[in-house]
Amino acid sequence: MIRLCKEKLGITHVPSEIKKPFNGEDILTHFNIKRVDAEKVAIVGDRLLTDILLGNLNGMYTIYTYPIEKSGDAWNVKPLRYLEEIVLDKVFNIRF
Repeated sequence: MIRLCKEKLGITHVPSEIKKPFNGEDILTHFNIKRVDAEKVAIVGDRLLTDILLGNLNGMYTIYTYPIEKSGDAWNVKPLRYLEEIVLDKVFNIRF
């Protein structure tokens, strides 16, 4: 999916080696952007506790998407996705 988005939109992505959510400086460095220009970066992700948290902690624009495919999630991601769905439901009144 990332490859398709990159090709169709002509954008780049954060390499999987950069772990989220507490590495905003690494991401800005990857894109050669200074912290004061962090709002020039948009983080698109399907995880509230990694992708969206990372962007918000670092002053980046964030776009939450519903997970396209959850069946390949690692064992430790499944309970976190459940927690994220509770947050979306109870805090933001968003249900999928």
